[in-house]
Amino acid sequence: MLTKWLHRILISVGALLCPVLVLLVIHLPIFDERLLPEVKALTQMPELPPPQNNIYFTLLGLHAPEGADPNTLGQQIIENYQQTAGYPIVAIDFDTPEEPWREQYQFLICHQRENNDCERQIREGMRENPLTDARLILLLKRYSALIANQNIVYVSPVPVSVHNPALSYTLIMNLQRIQLANALTNESDDVFFQLALVDLHFWRDMLRQSNSFVDKMISTSAISNVLSNISQRIKNSATLDSFYINHISVELTNLSLEEYSFYGAFKGEAQFAASTQMSFNNDSLNFNSPSLLMHENATLNYLYRYNYAPSISLSQLTPKHFHDKVDPCLDAAGTAESKCLSPELAHGFGISSFYNILGKLMIDISSTPYSNYLARVYDLNGLINLIKLQAELKMPSDISINERISQSRFTNPYTDLPFELSNDKLSVSFKCLGDKPICHVKL
Repeated sequence: MLTKWLHRILISVGALLCPVLVLLVIHLPIFDERLLPEVKALTQMPELPPPQNNIYFTLLGLHAPEGADPNTLGQQIIENYQQTAGYPIVAIDFDTPEEPWREQYQFLICHQRENNDCERQIREGMRENPLTDARLILLLKRYSALIANQNIVYVSPVPVSVHNPALSYTLIMNLQRIQLANALTNESDDVFFQLALVDLHFWRDMLRQSNSFVDKMISTSAISNVLSNISQRIKNSATLDSFYINHISVELTNLSLEEYSFYGAFKGEAQFAASTQMSFNNDSLNFNSPSLLMHENATLNYLYRYNYAPSISLSQLTPKHFHDKVDPCLDAAGTAESKCLSPELAHGFGISSFYNILGKLMIDISSTPYSNYLARVYDLNGLINLIKLQAELKMPSDISINERISQSRFTNPYTDLPFELSNDKLSVSFKCLGDKPICHVKL
């Protein structure tokens, strides 16, 4: 009797241990997948141009003291980081010094959606705070020289990571806001439009060459700043010379597929994911892969198939196709659900779910809906067409404003339909797909 019970217990224990043993065996390194060619291409670090030609270093060292070269300082920051690799990041000071003039120009950080008085606030603020600070004037000269560069080359020499040196975009964006606001308030149409278009071309170059999502979103924000200032200039000009109206139509070209593409940003994401994965497996927990029930290559492949690849494909669509794909999938918060965007990638639970179980779980929990970021870039095209229409409506005409809008060649790029005129006839707009429901310009 006792023997039978022992036999049953051994069978029960074996039945419980066998799946666990199989689970551990299939997570031995020998059963890891080969990296997909697409993942290899994404995780490969780019070739670096000569540092003196790489404006990454200039941006990194833009805060250099008077007499010092920003590009040289940027190179020194990266060299210091590389020499101290493996040591706590807090041991190295990469933070730019606090600029004393920043508090003085806080009024420039004004959001039109939340404050209808932004234009007056900025105009009066610039008149009350003329550019007299020597340090600020020096930085503005550097910013002007930076954006005047033709055919810029921007390549990050280090992988995107929370531990690596990051550009001080706060400083860069503050300088852009101050320079544009000063030109808008105090300069002639000729000087303002020349400066604004130079600024616009620089940030569109940055949009094309972005190495990360931060780069892409900052470039998008900077372009929006320029477009907003151009729109304000058009609106506030009692009579706008036809030369500038034609100039705006020619210079404000629609975005190219290269500018829409997020491939460079996903390269940065993939490099970060690969470095994080290696750290997770080898350093942070000091465990091996079987103990973690996770494979390094299989996790990166899974991340690419179910997260990166659909978003990369989405960023290569024309505006109309992008709208037709994303708009029906938007939820109440304005985010497109990935299951709706790519229903063919929906996966249920099965035997294969146990393979690389922790890697899949980690990706599923931390996955980001990228469509909102993509939409912010696509929305720029509509804003460009809105401003072209705004400039066109400045021309004298006997035709009613409704007819002029319906007959204009500047239409909503998402639908190819005319823009919507508000009931009070003071603004034109279209439905955005990004972080705000309506994009508009005031007439």
